[in-house]
Amino acid sequence: MSLSLVDIFMCFPYMSVLDNITHVASSVLTISTLLMLLIPKSRKWLRNKILSEEKEREKEESLLDSEKRVECLEKKQEMFDSIALMLLHDRLFQSCLLNIDRNYTTIPDLENIDNIYELYRLNGGNGTGKRLYEAVHKLELKGKGYKF
Repeated sequence: MSLSLVDIFMCFPYMSVLDNITHVASSVLTISTLLMLLIPKSRKWLRNKILSEEKEREKEESLLDSEKRVECLEKKQEMFDSIALMLLHDRLFQSCLLNIDRNYTTIPDLENIDNIYELYRLNGGNGTGKRLYEAVHKLELKGKGYKF
């Protein structure tokens, strides 16, 4: 229920018109003072709330961006691991086949094949590399090796 000025004046019939105006003005002044005190605080509170929500959203977006970057880096790492395994596979096969084709091996060749095979095995190489590695170890060993 809203009151008009006439209703407010009627509430105080025993007062003079000037007293009624003074009373209404005093009430308006009190209400406006309260509003002036509350509005800046509520405005500041609302501003801080909006800013904190924006910061929280930025943190979440940053976290999502970070997660995407980590996922991308993990995929790249998997790709580099695959490339490394492929290159180790190629070097192991080439070295083993060279020694098997000539029917003997040398100490430096064997050491090189051992090093390649160990990395190949640690990176998840398959059984084909192991069979070639074992076949090279069964070959006749010739030469004294290289002098370094």
